[in-house]
Amino acid sequence: MNKLGLLGPALGSVIALSACGSGAAHRPASAVSTPPAAETAAAQAAPATNPLAREMGPVTAVSGKTVTLQDGSSFMLSSQTDITERAAGTVADLQTGSYVAVTAKRQPDNTLLASVVVVFPARSGASTFQRPMDEGNLMTNATIDKVNGSTFTVTFTGGGDRVTLAPAAQIQRVVKASDSDVKVGSTVSASVENGVAQSLFIQ
Repeated sequence: MNKLGLLGPALGSVIALSACGSGAAHRPASAVSTPPAAETAAAQAAPATNPLAREMGPVTAVSGKTVTLQDGSSFMLSSQTDITERAAGTVADLQTGSYVAVTAKRQPDNTLLASVVVVFPARSGASTFQRPMDEGNLMTNATIDKVNGSTFTVTFTGGGDRVTLAPAAQIQRVVKASDSDVKVGSTVSASVENGVAQSLFIQ
C-alpha cells in the first residue's frame, strides 16, 4: 500500500526595501510602494490555508457523512469521495498490465519470493518503485508484464523483477466500496482537503 506524500514548505522570501541614493532620501513615506516582485514573494511565503492532509486510524463514530477517528480528528464524506477496500483475490487476478504492490524477500537466485500481493484497479500515472521494508522484505509497486502460473514478472522505475508466490502467499484486491462500508471499528486512511475526504481506503 502505497502509504502516504508530504507537503513541502512554501518557497519564496520577502524582499526588504532600503532607501539608497539622494532621491530616495527626500521621497515621502506615502509615495514608497512595494514592488510587485515583493508582493509575489510575500504571497509565496504565506502558508497554505487548506493543505491536503492524511488522516489515519480506527473509526470511533459515523454520524451522517461525518467520520470521527480515535485521535479526535474528523472529516466529511461526499458523493465524490473515492472509497476503496481490500478483498480476497486469487492467482487469476494477476494479469498482464495489472498494477500491484508486492511484499517479498530477495532469494539467492536474485528472484523475489512474495508473501503478499495487492492488486489495484487500473490506473494511469501510478508511481512504480522498489524500496526496503522491515524484516528483510522489499516493497515493489510495479506493473505485471507476464504471468506463468504462480510466477510473474514486473517492471518498475529503474528496473524489473521475477516474482514467485510463496506457498502461503496472500493475494488481495483493492475494490470500490461505499460510505455505508465505513463503520465504527474499521481502520481507515483518508486524504482530506478542506475537511472533506477526497479518497478513503478501508484497511
